[in-house]
Amino acid sequence: MQTLVIRFGIFGKSLGTRQIAGTFRSTIEKKLKEGRDLAFDMDGLRSLSDAFADECFGKLAVEFGMPFIKQYTTIRNAEPRVSASIQQAFRDAERKQSA
Repeated sequence: MQTLVIRFGIFGKSLGTRQIAGTFRSTIEKKLKEGRDLAFDMDGLRSLSDAFADECFGKLAVEFGMPFIKQYTTIRNAEPRVSASIQQAFRDAERKQSA
């Protein structure tokens, strides 16, 4: 099965609200449960709020576990601060799981 690419940058240069993040997460959850490999393409995205990263990526990591996320997803074309927000959400999720 081909990797499904989810393009975050087509929704704007900045993503910030938990509500929008929840919509992304819902779509991503469905595709992961269908057994799809996913690529998160951040091309064109210049900033991502910590709230968005937590709601989307952090909650995915809590639900599926980081080993699963690492195996079935990749992040492409992320600017350094976008990548940093996502990585922080993943670290926070791992701390929540180990607590």
